[in-house]
Amino acid sequence: MKKTVGILILIAALVLSACGGAAVPPSEAETQTQAAAQPAEPETETTEPESQATEPEPAEETELPAAFESILDAYTQAAREWWNGATLAQNGLNFVAADVCGDNPGENLGYAITDLDGDGVPELVIGSTERVTDEFYGRLVLELYTLGADGSAVNLISSTERDRYYSLGDNRFAHHGSSSASDSFDTTVALENGSLTDLGYSTEPKDFAPLPLEPIGSLFPAEPALYLPILDEINETTRVGTTGAFMTAVQAAAKLLDWASGTGLAPEEVKDATVLWLQNQGNDDQVAFREKMEQVDEAVRMLMEGGAEDLLASAGCENTGYPWSEYPLAMIQAIMEAVGVRE
Repeated sequence: MKKTVGILILIAALVLSACGGAAVPPSEAETQTQAAAQPAEPETETTEPESQATEPEPAEETELPAAFESILDAYTQAAREWWNGATLAQNGLNFVAADVCGDNPGENLGYAITDLDGDGVPELVIGSTERVTDEFYGRLVLELYTLGADGSAVNLISSTERDRYYSLGDNRFAHHGSSSASDSFDTTVALENGSLTDLGYSTEPKDFAPLPLEPIGSLFPAEPALYLPILDEINETTRVGTTGAFMTAVQAAAKLLDWASGTGLAPEEVKDATVLWLQNQGNDDQVAFREKMEQVDEAVRMLMEGGAEDLLASAGCENTGYPWSEYPLAMIQAIMEAVGVRE
């Protein structure tokens, strides 16, 4: 009976409280009765829940757009082979990069892939790294690309010697240059929604700020230390013993002369790199490559004799550096010696 009364009193108190009335506290006796009616809970040890270390989710990798990849591949090859301004321009790259590269192309030339204006579309920046402190080339932005709707690379900035862009950090650039001795310009532009906007004010060089560019040398293959992709190209495109085979040798010879004219490598470096390249080929492949290079060597000699316009036209090679100077012959001699075509 006491158990029933205690429960009824407790229910009444709860009802009054819910209706806004003052709850009447139970008497001490009733409280003791309720406590006696409740079964005692067994004592349990309280332990802190073990913290489960969770592995951080790996950062989502952004796929390099194909249009940017081809541009980076070209600049990487140019830096590895020390292309001069003429060879850079002939391959569709910024010729001023030769001056930026200076004595260390892999460290002086840099790149970044980043969304500068926050519109969800990445940009590709090619420029000088912080290692370049020259007031003319330091913090220089050589190229700025964004992506078009079709995935193609759209060029927004291409600096020249008389029309230059310097980084101000984030999405702004100082635009300096001149069209003549008496006509110069100095303004500031911002990248907004994939296009440049003139902000209408100038920026002093002291306010230039370098973009965080990764040295292009970080993209160099780990081995060999010096590699000549031109040898791969000759090996893949030159034919022997088939109809029109000699024309493929003429094409290879023209490319080899263009390459040798533009490289800043010394003949000794070229020879060492050729030896390394050959070491990665099997015996049969080395013999086959020597046969190809014998044809290429013959074509080189014919192209250097002069009056080779018709031969180049027949091979579809009108757009070359012809006529070539004597300069590339030392590099070609080094290659041919390493291959065993010349002594």
